[in-house]
Amino acid sequence: MQTDTKPELLLDYNVTPLPSPLVPGQSGKVKITVEDSPYYCDQIQFSVPCGDDPADIFATPPPKPSLCISNNHWTTGDPKPIHNTEGGPHYYQWTVSNAENNYAVIKTDFTFTGNVNALGGQAQIIIDEDSGTNPGDLEGREGYRSVTKSDKPLFYLRNLLAIDHLSPGFPCGAFKLGYPIEITWEGNGTSYDLYQSGISKAIYSGQDTNYTLEQGITDITTFCCVAHNANGDKLYECLTLTVTNPAITAQTVTSAGQEEVDGDMTTNQATCNTLSLSSNPTVMAAPPPNASNLIDNASAFRLNGDFKVGGDASFTGPLTCDSINTDNLTIQQSLTLNTQQESLFGAPILVTSGIDIGFGIVPAVSDGYAVVTVSGPILPITESAAYGALGIAGVLDWIYTYGGNSGLQYMSETDGYLMLPVPAGSSWMYQGANIIASAPISFISVYWIPVGKAGSEQSVGFKTPPPSGKNIPDDKHPRAHFERYLAAKRKRRSELIASVETMLETTFDAAQKEEMIEQLMKL
Repeated sequence: MQTDTKPELLLDYNVTPLPSPLVPGQSGKVKITVEDSPYYCDQIQFSVPCGDDPADIFATPPPKPSLCISNNHWTTGDPKPIHNTEGGPHYYQWTVSNAENNYAVIKTDFTFTGNVNALGGQAQIIIDEDSGTNPGDLEGREGYRSVTKSDKPLFYLRNLLAIDHLSPGFPCGAFKLGYPIEITWEGNGTSYDLYQSGISKAIYSGQDTNYTLEQGITDITTFCCVAHNANGDKLYECLTLTVTNPAITAQTVTSAGQEEVDGDMTTNQATCNTLSLSSNPTVMAAPPPNASNLIDNASAFRLNGDFKVGGDASFTGPLTCDSINTDNLTIQQSLTLNTQQESLFGAPILVTSGIDIGFGIVPAVSDGYAVVTVSGPILPITESAAYGALGIAGVLDWIYTYGGNSGLQYMSETDGYLMLPVPAGSSWMYQGANIIASAPISFISVYWIPVGKAGSEQSVGFKTPPPSGKNIPDDKHPRAHFERYLAAKRKRRSELIASVETMLETTFDAAQKEEMIEQLMKL
């Protein structure tokens, strides 16, 4: 149909297939955008090839292709069928007229919609326009734009359905508990995976487009089908099914009368007037969503077997059972134990003592407390300072306390004390010595106080290593800390005396300055 005898088109036309490329056998669109232009045009004819040939775009059986214009700058009438008597494509021709003054061209989208025919290939849309450089001098011009149709079908996954075996051939969304369910779908993938909520692995993997759950489902369940193709692409479809008579897992059960349970009862909370178990143990130690709390608000709880609760147990009346194993037990009235009650703390153990206890590491067999004491001066007139330090190996740096007549009589007589909680399984450290002394005048002691059911036996295997030459690192040593404190204190006093010299416009000799510093250090 194209003659190639007319001048080339003046206007700019951008052609966009939707999807790109067009897919044979599917609905598709071709959008032609006429851009803003400095030229003028009063009329455009779009000839879109329609038929069954590879060079056609849309199939001609109903519905016929349609045109949509994005604004009111152009108007059109019904398409005109054009038949090519010489063979080749047939066309539907739309003539659009410019409604703007002086035929000015404003950007407009022309979208052609129809069913893409079944054959892939290249097609050409012919465009004829009456245009020119001024509105009074327009002439016919002609050109074409190409559109590509894919020769491969679109990758798809659709119609994920469930079929009830009691009514084969009909989709269904609600099923009876435990009845077989067929899951079916449509697609052109190379393989499929079917997933069921609550199960991490696929319940089906293969090339079939259906799968039967022989045991059905017990409650609301979601299925997800994943389609794969040879290019590694994936498509997803999900389906949620319900059960008409689901298996109930209760969050809360409240009963004022008699309840009978033939099988197992699983609940997060059970509230009842009387719960009587004559032979079997009551066990509530499983992880969520199984039971973790039991509350008896009114009457007796009678049990001949063992009673185990993973969480809290609260009773307002008497509790009778052979043994109790629970995290927390609250009794509103009384608790009677036929056996001896265990002590919370074990007997304190003296680990070491002396004026220089050196360094040691002790394994904690149980939870407990490490305690260090540093006494005041044995001889009050003696200038002294002693320390005791505790730590947890690899976890807690040294912490320490002081005793003695600290600071060369610049501080009052001091008794130091330090207690460190230690978790079972760790190793704790101690160290202590007199760091400033002209005579052995402060005493250091280290104790271990165990915590636990068998606290008095925690000393079994308790071995204190002999003092070693290993010391606290210099930057964390109590001696260095104390000496830095004294040096800083002396420096501040020296700066104060220098200020006095400036104020009095005088200079004290070295002996006077030293005596003044010593007096100030005592403050």
